[in-house]
Amino acid sequence: MPSTNLFKACKSNDLQLLKKTLQAGNNPNQRDHWGRYPVYYAMITGSYQCFEALVATGKLDLTLESKVTGQASRESPLATAIRVARLEDSHFLTTILAHMKPLTSLQIRMVLKPIFKQDRVITAQFLDHLQKAGHNPRLPVDLTGYELLICQYARPEHYQLLFERNCCFNKQVALRHCLSYRKYTSFSLLLRHLKETRSYNLADLINQPYQYRTGSSQLTLLAMATVQGFLQGVKQLISAGADPALLVIHRGIQMNCLTYLLSNSNYDQETPYRQAQIVKTGRYLQRYCPINWKNSLNQTGYQIASRFGNTRLYQLIEEGGMLPP
Repeated sequence: MPSTNLFKACKSNDLQLLKKTLQAGNNPNQRDHWGRYPVYYAMITGSYQCFEALVATGKLDLTLESKVTGQASRESPLATAIRVARLEDSHFLTTILAHMKPLTSLQIRMVLKPIFKQDRVITAQFLDHLQKAGHNPRLPVDLTGYELLICQYARPEHYQLLFERNCCFNKQVALRHCLSYRKYTSFSLLLRHLKETRSYNLADLINQPYQYRTGSSQLTLLAMATVQGFLQGVKQLISAGADPALLVIHRGIQMNCLTYLLSNSNYDQETPYRQAQIVKTGRYLQRYCPINWKNSLNQTGYQIASRFGNTRLYQLIEEGGMLPP
């Protein structure tokens, strides 16, 4: 049976009641009927003194998840501290990080989302803690495996922090996630950074086909950008060394980027703006890939478009002529 005084003290910042309750042997990690811990209430109500008293017991587990009734999300005290932190007042986060042991992979995954919702200073503070708490503080922070979270939640200022601290993550996977979730600003930032650093064989990285777990598709970054009508990304990739004539495999059939565009059965489901961008992208790619190049089934561009119900798309690309670079 949880002690109601423990939660009451944290909600009202009653330090004396809290100390008395803790001295009576109450566990600071107990949950109330909502599934939340005392430290949660101390943080959301700004009860600094109670928060410090709980941390000072040495028994507080800052990585336990709150199992909140009726909610799918589960938040640890560390994640709560990140969420409630503000630029002018990150007291909770500073105190927690000072008492934290190195985070496990699962704990890092739990807190990356709230970290990337914060401002640059607080995010930098957290990344610096990860580096100092690592096995070798002189090595950069390793975020390999978190590319999807980085793509979904990081803002431009966060990417700049990741670059400044040389954080390790799979850049090709990150670029693919950016395209999959249409995070085009992040895609452009990351690609520009890779071009400027020159620490990679960029042409090899962006031309390497990706084998999807399901189906038989092997697509390059250029093919992904093409089928979305991301014309700026297409131009950036070609400028960085992407090969428009490089064959990709879609549904077991070899195609180039333009014929892959004509096989996109989702064209009619796109918005009018995106449809116009797809047409412009197709016209641009004619500089590199003839629209009637035949795929591995000996089908022309028009036959491919007909098969997937995209004859109108074919006509718009063909009638418009080639766009200048």
